[in-house]
Amino acid sequence: MLINIERDQGPPVFQNLPYETTITHDHTVGSLVKTTTAVDNDLQGELVYEIIGDIPAPSLFGLKDKNSGRISLTNNLRLDSLDAER
Repeated sequence: MLINIERDQGPPVFQNLPYETTITHDHTVGSLVKTTTAVDNDLQGELVYEIIGDIPAPSLFGLKDKNSGRISLTNNLRLDSLDAER
Protein backbone atom coordinates (compact mmCIF):
# COMPACT_ATOMS: atom_id res chain seq x y z
CA MET A 1 0.00 0.00 0.00
CA LEU A 2 1.24 3.48 -0.88
CA ILE A 3 -0.07 6.61 0.86
CA ASN A 4 0.79 10.06 -0.49
CA ILE A 5 0.34 13.09 1.73
CA GLU A 6 0.43 16.37 -0.12
CA ARG A 7 1.07 19.54 1.83
CA ASP A 8 -0.34 22.92 1.02
CA GLN A 9 2.48 24.93 -0.50
CA GLY A 10 0.94 28.30 0.20
CA PRO A 11 -2.20 30.16 1.20
CA PRO A 12 -4.78 31.50 -1.24
CA VAL A 13 -3.95 34.86 -2.81
CA PHE A 14 -6.68 37.47 -3.22
CA GLN A 15 -6.81 39.17 -6.60
CA ASN A 16 -7.21 42.88 -7.35
CA LEU A 17 -6.48 44.15 -3.84
CA PRO A 18 -7.36 46.35 -2.08
CA TYR A 19 -11.10 45.74 -2.05
CA GLU A 20 -13.01 48.92 -1.40
CA THR A 21 -16.63 49.83 -1.86
CA THR A 22 -19.04 52.42 -0.54
CA ILE A 23 -22.59 51.54 0.38
CA THR A 24 -25.29 53.77 1.82
CA HIS A 25 -27.51 53.17 4.83
CA ASP A 26 -30.45 52.50 2.51
CA HIS A 27 -28.70 49.68 0.63
CA THR A 28 -31.16 46.80 0.19
CA VAL A 29 -30.75 43.79 2.50
CA GLY A 30 -29.80 40.75 0.40
CA SER A 31 -28.19 42.77 -2.38
CA LEU A 32 -24.67 42.17 -3.64
CA VAL A 33 -22.05 44.45 -2.06
CA LYS A 34 -18.79 43.15 -3.57
CA THR A 35 -17.29 40.04 -5.14
CA THR A 36 -13.88 38.86 -3.98
CA THR A 37 -11.66 36.49 -5.90
CA ALA A 38 -8.86 34.34 -4.55
CA VAL A 39 -6.59 31.83 -6.26
CA ASP A 40 -4.81 28.88 -4.65
CA ASN A 41 -2.57 27.26 -7.24
CA ASP A 42 -1.97 24.06 -5.27
CA LEU A 43 -5.54 23.55 -4.08
CA GLN A 44 -6.87 20.03 -4.63
CA GLY A 45 -10.50 20.88 -3.83
CA GLU A 46 -12.75 23.91 -3.62
CA LEU A 47 -11.84 27.28 -2.19
CA VAL A 48 -14.15 28.20 0.71
CA TYR A 49 -14.74 31.82 1.74
CA GLU A 50 -15.70 33.00 5.23
CA ILE A 51 -16.49 36.42 6.66
CA ILE A 52 -14.82 37.25 9.96
CA GLY A 53 -14.15 40.56 11.62
CA ASP A 54 -15.01 42.91 14.42
CA ILE A 55 -18.59 43.26 15.59
CA PRO A 56 -20.93 44.30 14.01
CA ALA A 57 -19.39 43.44 10.61
CA PRO A 58 -20.12 39.67 10.69
CA SER A 59 -23.77 40.38 11.44
CA LEU A 60 -24.07 42.89 8.59
CA PHE A 61 -22.43 41.02 5.73
CA GLY A 62 -22.61 37.45 4.51
CA LEU A 63 -21.74 35.28 1.56
CA LYS A 64 -24.22 34.35 -1.16
CA ASP A 65 -22.61 30.89 -0.91
CA LYS A 66 -19.35 29.74 0.67
CA ASN A 67 -17.61 29.05 -2.66
CA SER A 68 -18.45 32.23 -4.58
CA GLY A 69 -16.76 35.11 -2.76
CA ARG A 70 -19.93 37.15 -3.40
CA ILE A 71 -20.56 39.35 -0.36
CA SER A 72 -24.09 40.53 0.34
CA LEU A 73 -25.75 42.75 2.89
CA THR A 74 -27.52 40.58 5.48
CA ASN A 75 -28.81 43.25 7.83
CA ASN A 76 -30.10 46.81 7.74
CA LEU A 77 -27.37 49.49 7.92
CA ARG A 78 -29.58 52.20 9.41
CA LEU A 79 -28.16 53.39 12.73
CA ASP A 80 -31.51 53.13 14.53
CA SER A 81 -31.83 49.45 13.59
CA LEU A 82 -28.23 48.73 14.68
CA ASP A 83 -28.83 50.39 18.06
CA ALA A 84 -31.93 48.25 18.59
CA GLU A 85 -29.87 45.06 18.08
CA ARG A 86 -27.30 45.90 20.77
